Amino acid sequence: PVNSMLSFAYTLLMYHVYTAVIMAGLDPSFGFLHTIADNRPALALDLMEEFRSLIADQVVIDLINHSMVSENDFHSSDEGDYPILMNNDLRKKLIGKFEKRISTVILYNGDKITYRRVFEEQARALARAIKGIRPYEPFVQK
Repeated sequence: PVNSMLSFAYTLLMYHVYTAVIMAGLDPSFGFLHTIADNRPALALDLMEEFRSLIADQVVIDLINHSMVSENDFHSSDEGDYPILMNNDLRKKLIGKFEKRISTVILYNGDKITYRRVFEEQARALARAIKGIRPYEPFVQK
């Protein structure tokens, strides 16, 4: 069940970071950490590593710690890759918590912006680094 929730949260995060990568003018297929594969956004997967624990993992932990998850929120599946699935109510809760988390305002380089905006800023910082303008500095929550 926890892996099912984490997988879903990582997918949400990846699509938000993917959008930021595209907005920065980068090709999401060519990454540094993840290999190039068919329809796999390697660069978005690379960039989202900075945010996994801060966003996706934290959302899942919050749901569990606040007793917002029960055994009834999951069901078994005959599908080999996904033996445990979340029901729609839990998915809605997770999406709501996820959206709230990425809308959280934090201090980033002296500015107050949302995590959603941090994704964009980090993607732009990566684009500048690729162009040789400035070294890339990974995002670290302080």
